[in-house]
Amino acid sequence: MSTLPAEEKHVETGPDEQVIGPHGASPNIPNYKSTVTQSADPKKPKPKYEVGKKVSYTVMEDGKRKKKTFEVASYHELGGHFQYVIKDPKTGEYAEGGEYIDAVKLSFA
Repeated sequence: MSTLPAEEKHVETGPDEQVIGPHGASPNIPNYKSTVTQSADPKKPKPKYEVGKKVSYTVMEDGKRKKKTFEVASYHELGGHFQYVIKDPKTGEYAEGGEYIDAVKLSFA
């Protein structure tokens, strides 16, 4: 039998659990493990290709793959990576009908 009152018994906790004693949470025990302070304004990733830059993209022409030069028309960020809309600088036509293309499918021209 234990001689300690119920609120003073030793409690085993995991690394993410907070110990709450009879007088509330201890002010010296943080709710997180890391000592790294999160920035209020984290740096956003920068796009690899800016609007107006020349990029190479492989297209199908006459049943063959051909690498062509395009110009970045716009881009957006999607979950930490960028997608681009590219157009042919000579004809003004958009590649893939103006759909966004992943950055991994493009290269510098």
